[in-house]
Amino acid sequence: MCDRYIFDTVINDFAVDMEYSNKDMEKEIDKFFRFFPKPTLSFFIDVPENIAFKRKDDTPSLKYLEERASKYKFIASEYNMIRVDGNKDLKKIKRFIEKKVSEEVRLK
Repeated sequence: MCDRYIFDTVINDFAVDMEYSNKDMEKEIDKFFRFFPKPTLSFFIDVPENIAFKRKDDTPSLKYLEERASKYKFIASEYNMIRVDGNKDLKKIKRFIEKKVSEEVRLK
């Protein structure tokens, strides 16, 4: 599976509007993991909000991204996501992620 499914749901549907603390987010994510599979490999593409806003045409505003940035960074750290420099060329990012996934598959 390749998705941010639970992390996005908690951050976007609960944490921002309900002013969750970092601890609240962790508790909510961990509740989801009782019913849904935990990812074996996770990536966090760390990109400045202004660049992300330019790249995506479905983001409502720059403020929307700014409200979520620290929450994503916290979650990335707590759930041992592989941090990827989002300032790099998109093709380089893709190759890096493909390499990490290939390595993980070979180890299994």
